[in-house]
Amino acid sequence: MASSNPNADGDDPRGSASFSQSLERGLGILAAFTGHRGSLGVADLAREVGLTKSTTHRYVNTLAALGYLQQDDNR
Repeated sequence: MASSNPNADGDDPRGSASFSQSLERGLGILAAFTGHRGSLGVADLAREVGLTKSTTHRYVNTLAALGYLQQDDNR
């Protein structure tokens, strides 16, 4: 059974063949948006999640197209 805590069993799952780095990155981007900070520019977001700006931009575009994020044209 899956746990909401990624390290609940003490093992780092990142080395597992069943681990999805893309999902980890996308969820990291979503987690960067908290209730008190609802807007971030791509450069700030990239810095926070540890990805390049171009990679972050692709993830943001995908997440926005799927309805998980809304892009602010003013940022």
